[in-house]
Order: sequence, then structure tokens, then C-alpha cells
Amino acid sequence: MNNQERYYQVSRFPSDSTPKEIGFKPTSDGKVPENYLFFRLDAERTIRTINAIFERNEEKRLEFYEQVYQAARVCFSGREGDFSSAEQALNEIKKTILASSWLTVRNGIMTVYGLFALATIVLLGIAQLCYHGKLYNIPLVLIGSCLGSWLFVSTKTSSITFDDIYESISQHRSLLIRLIYSCVLSLVATLCLLAGFIEMKIGEISTAMISDNGFIALATGVFFGLGESSLASKLSDKVKGTFS
Repeated sequence: MNNQERYYQVSRFPSDSTPKEIGFKPTSDGKVPENYLFFRLDAERTIRTINAIFERNEEKRLEFYEQVYQAARVCFSGREGDFSSAEQALNEIKKTILASSWLTVRNGIMTVYGLFALATIVLLGIAQLCYHGKLYNIPLVLIGSCLGSWLFVSTKTSSITFDDIYESISQHRSLLIRLIYSCVLSLVATLCLLAGFIEMKIGEISTAMISDNGFIALATGVFFGLGESSLASKLSDKVKGTFS
């Protein structure tokens, strides 16, 4: 192959000493085949994920960066037979990272989120004990929401593909904000239930019984936490229906 058929000149970016990305400089104005374009995008996504996973481990980050960089060089070496080898190498790198490193990252996310949830549960438990009967079991609903939200995050991150890792890490960077969102959403839903604006039934149990039964309040909060995305949509639809 000549220089034109290499499609891209591969380099470390922004510098050889502290690379953060892979530079792909076109070697001509010619059309690049789709499989080579896909490889470039896949390599860029992989580097982005590596940077996120190993944000605090520079040695490990550079190790996996170099592996992806070398795979990219092979892909755009100018020899057609090298493409399949480079593609296979990139897939193996992704499998290795998913198997060896994602579990550690996930455990870190769940531990920090669990500590935030535990601290919130303790505060809400104190409020429930001190003002029992005056807060209509709202603290119990929020305690259940913390438990349900933690379970939701745990379930969502347990089975994940490599391409979903970056999005998952980005979503869980602000864990305290996420917990506050879940609690506020549950609080709004609970106030709507107590006011009679909405009513939900779980089996034969009505959420209108929240203020009279602590177990129902706690269970309702767990359902709120587990289904926070559906709960937000339901509340939004209710508001739109009211004002339309």
C-alpha cells in the first residue's frame, strides 16, 4: 500500500510524554472506508474510557493507552492484512479492562454511594424517632428511597458492556447530588400522595396508607428509589395533564 492507503497518520496527543488522546491526521483527501472509520472512533472511545477508569492511576492508564496506540498504528500501517489483527487486539484490550478493572471501579461507586445513603438514613431515622406521628412517616419513605436508589444503581452497573462504562462513570461522578435528587423526587411524590393528588396501588395496598403504616411507607420509598426514572415521568405527566 502507498501512503494514501494508510488513511491516517497516528500520533500521541498532545505530546509523547503525557499523551491523553490519539491523533489521527488524514494522509489525503480520499474517502476512508467505513471499517477504518469505525476503528478510529472505537479507539477514541476506548481511550476516553481508559482515561476515566484510571484517572487516579497514571501508570495503569499509560499502560493501556500504549496498547491501544500500538493497535491503532498497526491498523493504519498501510498493510491491508493488519486491520483484522488490530481490530482483534483492540477487542482483547477492552475485554481485559472490563474483566479486571470495572469491578474495582463499580465497588468504589457502590461504597461511596452506600456511605452517603447510610448517613442520610441515620439522619432520617433520628427525625422519625423524634417527630413520630408529626411527619406522617415521610422520613420512612425517604429511608426506603435511599435503599431503593442504592439497589437501582447496583443493578444498573452489575451487567455492563465496555462501551457503557464511560457513560456510567459520568453519571455517577456526583453521587451526593444523585442521592439528593432521589430523595427530593420521593419527597415530592409523597407530598402529592398525602395531599390526594395522586394515588398508587401496589397489589392490594394503597399508598394512601403511608401516614398510618410504617411498613407501607418504607416499602413505598423502596419502590420510589427503584423506579425513580418512571416516577419522574409519572409526576411530569400528571402535572401536564393538570394544566393542559
